[in-house]
Amino acid sequence: MAPGHTPPSWVAEAPHIRSDALRPQGTALRPESNAPPWCIVKKINMKTSKIIVIIILVLGILSFVWFSKDNEDEIVNIAHPIVGCYAVVFNKDVYTLNIQSQSGENFSGTLAFKNWEKDSSSGTFVGTYKDEILLGDYSFQSEGTYSVMQVIFKKTGDDFIRGYGEVKNEGTRFVDTNNITYDSSSPLSVFKKTECK
Repeated sequence: MAPGHTPPSWVAEAPHIRSDALRPQGTALRPESNAPPWCIVKKINMKTSKIIVIIILVLGILSFVWFSKDNEDEIVNIAHPIVGCYAVVFNKDVYTLNIQSQSGENFSGTLAFKNWEKDSSSGTFVGTYKDEILLGDYSFQSEGTYSVMQVIFKKTGDDFIRGYGEVKNEGTRFVDTNNITYDSSSPLSVFKKTECK
């Protein structure tokens, strides 16, 4: 176009062609920009934090329940302590039960059976005390032989009554600890609370 030549009016009045005019019909516009990366990271971190908080809460509840159960058992046994000495004296026979420590349902101590006319024995006595039942393994030596056998007692008042029941073939363990006879009329079964010597 020569300088100074005025363009036709139809050229000046032509509408501005928008970039979206070239878009095929039926297609949607794509967002000009996506969320910045730090927003995505922030969302992931928030989800992770919530999961961690939930895990901590669950572990805290489980720990509290477990501790409460152990503490309850401990309180029950502290309210009924059994640490001390118990003895049977019949003619020249002397049997002694010495409970030296108690922690929760567990206890440890010693047993001794000093017989006048039969073999005697003595050794450690370790086991559990629950629902007034004292059940443990008696590890002892008698005439140079080492043995382990179950011994069971039931607490009655301040005393312990030794229990007897059917034993297995080897004769060292009970067949059923729930089927035990406690005979308080037997002079060698009642271990009375006494001072430790």
